[in-house]
Amino acid sequence: RCLAPAAPCSNKAAGARASLWSHTHARTGLLSMPPARTGHAQLLDIHDDEAADVATAEDAGEAGAKPTLRAKSAAGKPKDGRLPWLQVLCLLAVTTSEGTVACVLFPFVPYMVADFGLPMRDVGYYAGLLGSAYNLAQFVSGVQWGRASDVWGRKVVLLVGLISSAVTTPLFGMSRSLGEAMLWRCLGGLLNGNTGVGRALMRDITTDATRTRGFSLLGTAYGVGFVIGPTIGGLLSRPADAFPALFVGTIFERFPYLLPCLASTTGCYLALACLCWLRETGRRPA
Repeated sequence: RCLAPAAPCSNKAAGARASLWSHTHARTGLLSMPPARTGHAQLLDIHDDEAADVATAEDAGEAGAKPTLRAKSAAGKPKDGRLPWLQVLCLLAVTTSEGTVACVLFPFVPYMVADFGLPMRDVGYYAGLLGSAYNLAQFVSGVQWGRASDVWGRKVVLLVGLISSAVTTPLFGMSRSLGEAMLWRCLGGLLNGNTGVGRALMRDITTDATRTRGFSLLGTAYGVGFVIGPTIGGLLSRPADAFPALFVGTIFERFPYLLPCLASTTGCYLALACLCWLRETGRRPA
């Protein structure tokens, strides 16, 4: 019925519809709402932001400015989901030595406390106190060592912890009284914050894709140390009684628990050598 005046009718209808659409959406506020971003678009935005961060870091390096800690930490992380194995293995060596030193005394500590001349009814109490002194001291000083690693760097704190363990553990094996043994055990724990700092370093050298695997290896390394330590402590304590032809008349007969303590520090020296290949991540930029 309206075929003849089609053009005028169409123009008027189109104008009316456009006016009605604009009026309706202006009242509901839909014109001011941005379209929703799809998951693919958001993923593209994330990649664009990462590319912008890299470009900013490169521009800052070209301009002579010091890169930020975030840029320095991201610079050495693999982008393809692989672990930085050299860094991880060095850190695992530190963690294994930590577990070894922490529990080497468990097999012989009751005999050690009995040799101090304490009554047998008190041996269990003081053996437990001496066995937990190292970890209790670490609990007291761990937060402070974590803060120190943010200022001085992770490697410096790990170095202090390894040296303290390598020194105080043999001195603990040469203790002649309960007070002396408690002193060296507590001092070794206070000067060693490697448990927490090692975890911070693992976080620094891994990405979101590899962090779970890295922390699982860290726990495994500590467990390996918990196996090695008691094994050394059980096999090498009182060597003059077990191997009289080799150790009678030596310093190990006078100090029957020195040999396992010395053997347990071998991992500390190996870990100290591994620090040469460990990349610094924690020092704050000046």
